[in-house]
Amino acid sequence: MRIVDLNKKYWQYLTLVFLSVIWGTSFILIKRGLETYTGLQVASLRMVSAFIVVTPFIAKAFKKLKKEHLPFVLFISIVGNGGTAFLFAFAQKHLESSVAGMLNATTPILTYVIGVVFYRVLIKSHKVLGLSIGLVGAFLLLYFNSTKGVDNNVIYMFLLILASAFYSTNVNMVKFNLKDLDGTTISILTFAILGPIATILFFTSDLQTAYSLPNFWENTMYIVILGLLSSVLATVVFNILIKYTSAIFASTVTYLIPIVAVLWGFVDGEEISIFEVLSVLIIIAGIYLVNKE
Repeated sequence: MRIVDLNKKYWQYLTLVFLSVIWGTSFILIKRGLETYTGLQVASLRMVSAFIVVTPFIAKAFKKLKKEHLPFVLFISIVGNGGTAFLFAFAQKHLESSVAGMLNATTPILTYVIGVVFYRVLIKSHKVLGLSIGLVGAFLLLYFNSTKGVDNNVIYMFLLILASAFYSTNVNMVKFNLKDLDGTTISILTFAILGPIATILFFTSDLQTAYSLPNFWENTMYIVILGLLSSVLATVVFNILIKYTSAIFASTVTYLIPIVAVLWGFVDGEEISIFEVLSVLIIIAGIYLVNKE
């Protein structure tokens, strides 16, 4: 008997919460890494760390790869994961984390739109309503939690929306184009392709400057942890969740990520207002509607 059964609703929700905790924490890890490294170095070191972990399993994963899988695996690897990681690391150096969170919360909507346009996903009123409610809840939570105004360069905001669009396409491809490949294999292939590219980018960059800055080793460890948890572990679990649920439901993890950010603030001594609690309840209601049959 399996302990975790993703055919059951409560395990699907628990997995969603698990992913939100890991990815919600990734913003803090990226922030710490950017104190020492450039955005390019943070993203590439993250991929290098993931590549090292999956190396023992690469040969077995490639044996499962078929010719028809290749274009989709390449897109998911280079654009959907690599491109997204680089865009987030680069843009977050110029944007407040609250703005980054708001733009990241557009992922479920974009996932649904891409699914409808390119994969003939049926438009269902309760899913549209759920996505809209969840998006409103995420925006409200980030608004009440933000201590600064939204005054950032539009170019960097566009880059994050582009990153969300890449990832939304990525989610749909895993669900519809790679349905005969398991989630673990897809993740291993992704980092196997990204690893060599990231290694070259990282070790040909200006590491001397990073090494001369304070907290070099500490911040390096934060990025390694980011690679192991947010990239390898979370990506494997996320790809598996997509197989058992829907691309839309899995992508609603981005609605839960701001909740984790608020909880980190609470642990750090910040107060949680009644408006933030109400925003969380709105998000939960939206996610419930998305996954409702």
